[in-house]
Amino acid sequence: MKELVFTYGTLLPGYLAETPVPLHNPQEDFVVGEVEIGEDGELYLLDASSSWPFDLMGVVYEIEEQDLLALDDYEGSKYRRIRCTTGKGRDAWVYVDNRQP
Repeated sequence: MKELVFTYGTLLPGYLAETPVPLHNPQEDFVVGEVEIGEDGELYLLDASSSWPFDLMGVVYEIEEQDLLALDDYEGSKYRRIRCTTGKGRDAWVYVDNRQP
């Protein structure tokens, strides 16, 4: 079964020579949410909700359902995967901040 994943960082097209899982059919999209630049210089999506005023541009990919766990491993413990509705109305997974305050 295919799943949709919204990406906004290292999984954007052209960033990596090789991706951790096969990524198919990239489509530009955005999520509305709260973002922060961490002390490490990385951009973190804190919340994916229409109650925040920031449009975070990115790409939605199709991936195989069984590849989600491998993608979780790639994203690591700094992120957790949640469901969101993108700006173009797609139901997709997205990785949000999981750092401890």
